[in-house]
Amino acid sequence: MKLDSYIIDKHSVSSERIRMALVDENFVVKRKEEKWYELMERLPKGIKCALLLELTAGNKINSFQYSNWPQNGSILVSLEMPFKVNFIANDLGLKLRILNDAHYWNQDIYQTVEGVDYLLIC
Repeated sequence: MKLDSYIIDKHSVSSERIRMALVDENFVVKRKEEKWYELMERLPKGIKCALLLELTAGNKINSFQYSNWPQNGSILVSLEMPFKVNFIANDLGLKLRILNDAHYWNQDIYQTVEGVDYLLIC
């Protein structure tokens, strides 16, 4: 299956719809119309939890991106605002990095599963 970048905006899907999908295990999607769901399903549990906390706190998603960086198979979720929740390393395997790079992003939370990093960035 080929995965591409999907931009989440008012024309495709709202952050609230993604929050609902994270909360409701019986969430229904129309696969052809909601390609973002394929990427969300691939996120590990820790990143899903962090994303849900951020969306519940009022943050919004800029984009989901399937990427070959930093490893083949990595998925990046870009948030609109700085993190609203204080994250620390925990049992789910989440790690926080503070980059403060004006060209890329300020902070990220990442989880490594089977040698692949999944990132939540702001």
